[in-house]
Amino acid sequence: MTDDRVVRLLEELRDLHQAHVANYRQALRNQEESIRLQQAGLRRVRWILLAGRCACLRCRGSGGTTRPGVLIGGFIAGGRAPDGQ
Repeated sequence: MTDDRVVRLLEELRDLHQAHVANYRQALRNQEESIRLQQAGLRRVRWILLAGRCACLRCRGSGGTTRPGVLIGGFIAGGRAPDGQ
């Protein structure tokens, strides 16, 4: 092998390695973003479940139905309203 060819191969290996490192860093950033989005979604689901549970308990405590309502966009669908109407 000539020296020029060895130099070109080493440069190509260097360039491939740099591209690999850049892709790996981007993959890590994407994974971190995915984890953040999943955590935010989980927090939202927990709040929705908590609000639905509280609404259901208020309904039961005021003599309403024991059938839990479904929380849709902040409103309870199904069951009776907490004031018994």
